[in-house]
Amino acid sequence: MQRTLSPLKATHLIPPAAALVLVIAWNATELRTIASGKKETAALQEKISIVQATGSASQDLAIAKSESRIAQPSGKVSRDWQQLAALMDESQPASEKARIRAITEFQKNLAEMSREEMISALDEIDGLDLTAAQRRGLESEIIDSLIEQDPEYALKRFADRIVSDPDDIGSQLSAALREWAKNDLTAATAWFDRQIADGNFTSKTLDGNSETRASFEAALMESLLSSDPAAAARRLAEMPEDQRREILEQLPFEAL
Repeated sequence: MQRTLSPLKATHLIPPAAALVLVIAWNATELRTIASGKKETAALQEKISIVQATGSASQDLAIAKSESRIAQPSGKVSRDWQQLAALMDESQPASEKARIRAITEFQKNLAEMSREEMISALDEIDGLDLTAAQRRGLESEIIDSLIEQDPEYALKRFADRIVSDPDDIGSQLSAALREWAKNDLTAATAWFDRQIADGNFTSKTLDGNSETRASFEAALMESLLSSDPAAAARRLAEMPEDQRREILEQLPFEAL
């Protein structure tokens, strides 16, 4: 009869370095499963809303067009960032269907824009009289698209935001490190370690923990776990003990 090893006994059959990752990951799995379920539910609800909005009547489409003129690729159509920012701002009155459609169209057009056009758009937005929330909303969408197109460039181009804006754009850039590491793990790791040495991930909180660094470590750990588990274990061991769980909880379940 085939016997199943318990998680604790199984750790004795793998190298100590990899066991370190597995033991901590085992404790983090249950909480990650719950969190993942909530995220998937929210994502599904958002997709349902978008599908419903996309299939709405032509009257709703006319409303959306009148409320916002969305950015077009190659600069062929004049862009009204202020109207778009207001429409994306949930604190401002607007048709929910029109808002969803506007954001969807905005994301579609961003995917067709070149890297230079997206940087130009960010420069335009920087000079506008917008609220902090409106500016973040537009910047976040554009930088997300830039990360998808060229993660290394996005990371290096906006590296200063890791220090100046750690809770928003700075943290968002961890996705750029994740994608870069998938393509060139060595270069991405060297860049990250250099930033750490330069103090760009040093926490200013009393406990010394940096949430931004934890998100970047998790981004890098995904590639390390699949290519070199022992190196992942060594890197994790160098982190403060109370941050190891936080890092592992941000990893996709399949990476663990």
